[in-house]
Amino acid sequence: MIAEPSTMLTDYALAAVTGYLALRLHKTGKSPWWTVAFVALALTALLGGTYHGFGAPVWKATVLLAGIVSCAMVVGHACLCGGEAHRVRSVDAVAR
Repeated sequence: MIAEPSTMLTDYALAAVTGYLALRLHKTGKSPWWTVAFVALALTALLGGTYHGFGAPVWKATVLLAGIVSCAMVVGHACLCGGEAHRVRSVDAVAR
């Protein structure tokens, strides 16, 4: 029995779209951090859909992946907008 079918379907649709975008972004090779962000977002949506649809105990992994999405987006933004290596190193040091 599917608990929340509309939420499950929208999560799976989000996973498909972001997975496709991650693949396209990876092929360009321009922004590895944004590729990581989109892959993690796709996995987050996939696990979220599984949680909402079937009640599988994957919520902690879903929240962990959401944190990875946020971190990768911050670092990706720093790399694309700032570009200086010292800024990226300081973001990496904060993450550790």
